[in-house]
Amino acid sequence: MQPIIDLIKKCPECGSENLSYIEKTGELVCNDCGLVIEENIIDSRPEWRSFEDDKEKDRSRVGPPVSLRIHDKGLHTTFSLRDLSKLDQSISPKRRGEIIKMHRLQRMMRVSGSGERNLVYALSELDRIASALSLPTNVREEAARLYRMVVEQKAGRGRRIEEIVAACVYATCRKMKISRTLDEIAAVTNLKTRDIGKTYRLIAKKMGMKMSPSNPSEYILRFSSDLKLSEEATTLAMEIAKEAEKKQIAMSRKPQGVAAAAIYLASEIKGEAKTQSEIARVARVTEVTIRHVLKELVDKLDMVKEYMKREEERKMRAKRIEESKEIEAIVKSTP
Repeated sequence: MQPIIDLIKKCPECGSENLSYIEKTGELVCNDCGLVIEENIIDSRPEWRSFEDDKEKDRSRVGPPVSLRIHDKGLHTTFSLRDLSKLDQSISPKRRGEIIKMHRLQRMMRVSGSGERNLVYALSELDRIASALSLPTNVREEAARLYRMVVEQKAGRGRRIEEIVAACVYATCRKMKISRTLDEIAAVTNLKTRDIGKTYRLIAKKMGMKMSPSNPSEYILRFSSDLKLSEEATTLAMEIAKEAEKKQIAMSRKPQGVAAAAIYLASEIKGEAKTQSEIARVARVTEVTIRHVLKELVDKLDMVKEYMKREEERKMRAKRIEESKEIEAIVKSTP
């Protein structure tokens, strides 16, 4: 709901738009006629308060935002032992022990039952996988939401918690067009690629999820960044991948294999040669896959032939210019 100070644009008395909001009194006042339009307005902005002596150094927000990545969504209260040492030294050791015991009991009471314990473990594993894959916060939140839905609808029955979590991360990446492969997710877990894929297909079927196939162009930017390719080579690789997708060339191959072949071809054309083994290592495909896709791209894409022809002509011109400069230098040096 919008704050009232954003809804009122004009003074009802004089029609002026020169209004001011006074925070201390919670009043909305017209600067021209002095009319108090509204009073006791509730401030809906984030509340920042400090209870320390040094208010400028320690200003903490009252309550964290709600997050699906926390098993209770962050709707809990707790007390910290961080400031226990700052308390009056007159507190007896017995009292200190009671405070520590209460803190421990309070932490235990936050999780009750095997369902919540499993949820705590699953969300911590999800956060660990997402951190290892450098996924942004919105992807983590969406993956946590999907996991909760899967558990609620019992769509992952018969599968391990780790497999369901990994499958949810992969499904979220697919949905939000984040280029992460099953092999990459398997590499940061103790799971096999086929087990994650099997769980993903099971969840997608039971949840009615319809995912569009991954595009090779989704992987090119990340692979090019890892290989330190120039912007020109990256742009050319994107054009090759999109043209291949448009003409449905090498569609039976993995999208990361097509992306790897496009990158290799673009780096060759632009003179930034990268070996097939380097690209295969980054893309997590075999060199044989790159060679097979490369052959299809060269044979079936006219734009590749045109690029290669133009690049060859450019190299020949550069060679002739260099030779002419050498001849000119020799002529000038001859007495």
